[in-house]
Amino acid sequence: MKTLKSQEISQVFEKSLGIKVGSVKDIEGGMNNRLWKVIDQKGKSYLLKKYVRDERDRLGHEYQGIKIMRDYGITSVPEAYWCDKEKLLAVYSFEGGIKKKPEELTSIEIVKMAGFLVKLKKISGGKETRNFPLSVNPCLSLNDYLKNINSRLEGLNRNIVINNPRLLKYLRGVEIRPLFNQMIKKCLGSKTDSGKLYKKISTSFLQLCPIDFGPHNMLISKNGKICFLDFEYFGMDDPARVLADFKWHEISEKISDDKKKLFRTTYLTGIHATKDFVCHLNLVEKIAEIDWMSIYLGSVSPKKINTRRFCDKSFNEENYVVNQINKFYHRLDKYYDRNRKQN
Repeated sequence: MKTLKSQEISQVFEKSLGIKVGSVKDIEGGMNNRLWKVIDQKGKSYLLKKYVRDERDRLGHEYQGIKIMRDYGITSVPEAYWCDKEKLLAVYSFEGGIKKKPEELTSIEIVKMAGFLVKLKKISGGKETRNFPLSVNPCLSLNDYLKNINSRLEGLNRNIVINNPRLLKYLRGVEIRPLFNQMIKKCLGSKTDSGKLYKKISTSFLQLCPIDFGPHNMLISKNGKICFLDFEYFGMDDPARVLADFKWHEISEKISDDKKKLFRTTYLTGIHATKDFVCHLNLVEKIAEIDWMSIYLGSVSPKKINTRRFCDKSFNEENYVVNQINKFYHRLDKYYDRNRKQN
């Protein structure tokens, strides 16, 4: 993915938005984009975002998602000003604030996070939102969750065979596929041999979902206002996926169990959750623990590594691979510890 020079950025703003640029600053982005803070000659700040080119319509999901949230009166997201789908560029409002460490989040902030999901649930039945596209890799059945896991494991196997046989050394001789099959069977029990695995979840469960939701994707201002960021996978999906991901996300590891329960309870109370949905959530949370182990293994694919190399100028492939594999084993150890205590 080609980066942009200050002169090119100035031309984009002047031609597309009629804005004369005063200064441009390259700022740290995420794993799949490059970001610039652009200040016009009147002192107003904007965020220019360049998306990585892949099979996902990251720009479309995020830009249209922010637009529709704003249209429904949700102001805890940036404003979307302009986009160019061919060049994979978008301009948003530049939001101030800080990213708090997960362990520093207050109970009030946790409640606000859950409240944001409740708001999305409430607007999801609207005329425009009902027809909003599905999220990236949506999970509309239990089998969809398993497909995501299997896809990463298949990618890992191809990576070992074709690109990086050294991974076998880091995996310490563990047979990955049988290991995951065993964990999935323990999690799902008889459902692995029944039609329940492929049964679509109730459409009443579905709502607009910000995938990869958590403290790493939000800014908190001095007055306590939260601005939520990163909607590249945004769309209609199973909210149990978001709640379970919040529980098991690596960023959430330092959030106390009490605050995780507060997040869960606030959401369930806010949407007046049915017993059926709670049972569904309980099962998805078990799958999500396994899913996160597969995420670490899938993150060492050549494609993921190339994306990280673009987004991080100081990227060290060897250190990155070792770190991701170590994260997998850390989660696996915790999984075994938890199961020993339950048995």
